[in-house]
Amino acid sequence: MNLSLILFILTSYLHDFHMAKTEVTINQEKQRYEVTQFVFLDDLQEALTVKGHPQLNLCTPDEADSSDVFILDYLQDRLVISADNQVLDSAKWIGKEISDDLAGVYIYYALLSDDASPKQLNIKNTIFTEIFDDQKNLVYLTHADGTKDYLMLDNRDTEEEIVR
Repeated sequence: MNLSLILFILTSYLHDFHMAKTEVTINQEKQRYEVTQFVFLDDLQEALTVKGHPQLNLCTPDEADSSDVFILDYLQDRLVISADNQVLDSAKWIGKEISDDLAGVYIYYALLSDDASPKQLNIKNTIFTEIFDDQKNLVYLTHADGTKDYLMLDNRDTEEEIVR
């Protein structure tokens, strides 16, 4: 049996928990918030389908040309970052890549900002909470000075405020 098929079957079987991981790094030099998200492909496709998008065949040779636009649109609706009460809504798509086990995808984009040294940040993460009651969203935030904050958000606690 093909190793990729074995890994796919194993990760599909083990995917009874629902978690997404988001890393946000504040880059003062480039005046932006660099976002890396890891999500399971089947969860992402289900969320996009619920939102009304067709089967996109994500991370396959048959992937729809418009999939990156749909993905970024969904993620921007679900991950909302405010710096000093200003919502960061200007996003620049960087790219995506499938995980080694073929079960997930890493998504890269940047949120542009005039202020990359805020005194207060609000992070709201509702990725997949509309489809899974047990969804957990882990957020790692790295500030420009190298300090880090770790947040665990879920359906009951979707938002966190960080004051510096």
